[in-house]
Amino acid sequence: MFGKKHYRKLLITSILLCLIVPVAINGANFAGNAETLEKRVFSVKFKRIDDVIQLVNSQLSREGSILLKPGLDTFTVEDHAENLVEIEKILKAFDIPPKNIEVIIKLIKASKTEEKGSDDPAQIKDEIKTVSSKLRSILKFTDYELLGSGIIPATEGEEASVLIADNFQISFKVGFLHEGSGIIRLEGFTISQKKDGGEEKGRFQQIIKTTFNLRNNQPFILSASRMEKSRNALIITISASTGR
Repeated sequence: MFGKKHYRKLLITSILLCLIVPVAINGANFAGNAETLEKRVFSVKFKRIDDVIQLVNSQLSREGSILLKPGLDTFTVEDHAENLVEIEKILKAFDIPPKNIEVIIKLIKASKTEEKGSDDPAQIKDEIKTVSSKLRSILKFTDYELLGSGIIPATEGEEASVLIADNFQISFKVGFLHEGSGIIRLEGFTISQKKDGGEEKGRFQQIIKTTFNLRNNQPFILSASRMEKSRNALIITISASTGR
């Protein structure tokens, strides 16, 4: 016959086994998960390798990792099989040939005088109709004169420039295009104005430099700045569209 002490030992042993078995099972699952990690080599054809790595890194699981060898346009990803499939899909959509865009820029002089420009005032007002009321409430200008305009073909990842009205040099770099959201990023957008007097006459002086995003086919007012030696302001309207 078994005594009370023997039954007590059996009860304690059973409880310990119940605690140990789930831990052992969980440990086996963890080891199984580690064994499911796979490696895959990816190549970059069009985008910068740094941009691709940043994108892939954001898609990795907790166990995933990237092996990158400097100077190469290939890298190795180690992760779960299903995650590697998703990374491959994302890369196919991202690493595509650069797109072309067309940027339209208009330079408009705003003033408080009664002088009229050489262009039709009605036409000029139509060109800035979407922002004219806002400009009047902020800047208090009464007259608008179109100084010049330019259409600039550009390519994603490359620089472009144009001379407008012989007095304004405009340059920028197309940072990226995101077709899904319609965002077009212009980096280092710079406007320089030709000086009209003094020892530096004829030289260009930078008046604006900035980076911003545009929406496809939507006009955008960059800024309004005071022109050199004048109480007038320079207003820049910009629109861009992706090539077809």
